[in-house]
Amino acid sequence: MPIKIRESVIKVWSSQNQRQFGIDKPLKVEISSAAEETFLAMLELGVANGQFEVAADLAGLNIESAENLHAKLGFLTEDFKTPLARPELGNLPQPHGKYFQNRQQSVVLIPNLGRLGKLLIHALAHAGVGKIIVSDSTLVSETDCGRLGYSLNQIGQSKLSIIKSEIANTPTVVKLDNRMHWADYVEVDIAVVETSGAFQPSDYQRWLSLSRKHIGVCFSDMHVLITAIIDENQACLGCRELNKWDEDPQRKFVCAQIAGISGVKDSLSILFAASTVAQRIIKNLDTGVREKDLQFWPSGGFLELEENINSGCGCQQAPGEI
Repeated sequence: MPIKIRESVIKVWSSQNQRQFGIDKPLKVEISSAAEETFLAMLELGVANGQFEVAADLAGLNIESAENLHAKLGFLTEDFKTPLARPELGNLPQPHGKYFQNRQQSVVLIPNLGRLGKLLIHALAHAGVGKIIVSDSTLVSETDCGRLGYSLNQIGQSKLSIIKSEIANTPTVVKLDNRMHWADYVEVDIAVVETSGAFQPSDYQRWLSLSRKHIGVCFSDMHVLITAIIDENQACLGCRELNKWDEDPQRKFVCAQIAGISGVKDSLSILFAASTVAQRIIKNLDTGVREKDLQFWPSGGFLELEENINSGCGCQQAPGEI
């Protein structure tokens, strides 16, 4: 792959002494000589690996000036060919090779292949996640069809087979977890916990026991909650439910009734949840950064939440203390 300025970057203007690339985060490059202008044009076309010095020499530019110009361009250049579409490649941090390889070595678990799971797999696969494990071996039914779902002519077909065919041009392997042993889940980097109404221990206990990162998505009757990436020494999904009990003592009595409700699953909520979860997973894989819980209300508005460890939860206790 040549070193070149990404094609997705818009060249806003060009003059004899200045060039601007990009709109949202514009970069202005000062051009002090005809040699620099020539070399910049070469970078727009692409300079082959190992030919950087030759290109600089052909442009009449010394190697130090060429390297300084290349450094100024920073995130605008690409240095690694990945099997990703250019818009996805543009979202890879520099150096592309390092971050793409890291994503390729990552494993994400998505339990269900409903509308949310289907969108998530597409987003993560096109972002370069190497392996996605799913827990859904069901066939498409009429309730799976419609907006953001499967088509009517796919009823009776395997959801997994359909999704595999849809992402066949991505660098991602999708695997069904029906033959996995408990210890096999240690390879999971981040698991998605999807539920409705309220989080239950059966939804997340596996990941707590194995100390694996996970992210919760809970559809309530009027909003959808997307949690932060949950790791050790942080409030677990159980803490979140217990905190609600402390705020509203009546909730503990209705918790069993609301667990598993259909919840608000309109197109806006599902699309928002899928994009937010995918973005948080990719950001955590790339940088380890985690964000606050976020509630999305389709009627309008967002609410950020900072969850604290609940003293009544045993998630921070050592096995011998439980």
